Amino acid sequence: MAQSRRPASEAIVDPLPVSGEVSIKLFPESICMIDGRGDLKVFCQSRPWAAWAFKLGWPAAIIGFFWALTTHVDWLILLTIGVATTYPLLLAIIVDRIVPDTTYRAWFDERGLNLAIGDKHDHAALLSRFIPFEDITHLETVEHYRNLGRMGSTRLRVYTVKMKQPFGTLPHLQISTKQSAESARSVIKRLKQLPAAGHIVAPPLYLIGNPPTGPLEERAERERRLRGEV
Repeated sequence: MAQSRRPASEAIVDPLPVSGEVSIKLFPESICMIDGRGDLKVFCQSRPWAAWAFKLGWPAAIIGFFWALTTHVDWLILLTIGVATTYPLLLAIIVDRIVPDTTYRAWFDERGLNLAIGDKHDHAALLSRFIPFEDITHLETVEHYRNLGRMGSTRLRVYTVKMKQPFGTLPHLQISTKQSAESARSVIKRLKQLPAAGHIVAPPLYLIGNPPTGPLEERAERERRLRGEV
């Protein structure tokens, strides 16, 4: 993506209205567009050049080191060793300076859903959008539990916002968060109390996966993961 981070194919820019007293925050980990088949498009900072720089940097550093050996110049040899050993860290710093990690913000106010996607320098660099409640028809909330084997497990709550008109190129909006299940239920409860959101169909949170139901089951599952059984 270009340095401006506002290509016409990605950025959707609408001024955010000034929120009133109501603010129901979702604390998103990611925001994406999705359709009924599961195809999705994530809003994020694009940096494909960083992967190429990482792959090509190692051979370049090794070649530079062997070239420095042929010169028999001590300081040049030490310099190439330093670059080769610190290359990943240097690249990470450069990438973060040029294209910082994507930041996501989403919250409901008394009139609708506010979205802001950008980076630590500009929270709305990629997208700044307000979706009024009259355009929203459904809000579905799912808790995903994933057992990742020896890597542990993860729980993710996902809000799927369905609207009268497609959001960008795909019809629905999906907001993933690591909020607790209690927080997700509180969001639904508070949303239903807003007069402008009374028409929105918001079924109770439902679970996908089989999480342990208590401390003993959590301990048994952890021991199975460490043994490589799951």
